[in-house]
Amino acid sequence: MRSTKEELIRQVQHFEANVAWKWQIERLQSEIATFKNVLVDAGILVNVKGEVKQTVIVVDGELYSIRKVK
Repeated sequence: MRSTKEELIRQVQHFEANVAWKWQIERLQSEIATFKNVLVDAGILVNVKGEVKQTVIVVDGELYSIRKVK
């Protein structure tokens, strides 16, 4: 079932207003940031700058490429 933009915004606002959901959303955001930092520190994710000639993913609002290791 397709939702209109307004319905989707209302649903997001409902989740953000709910204290239990808000806590879970914040916890997930923290876990994503931690996981990203681990992958960057390990050299698996490389911050993308300039022209990109490979697959790029967005993690925590930043562009990264997965470093291919053989």
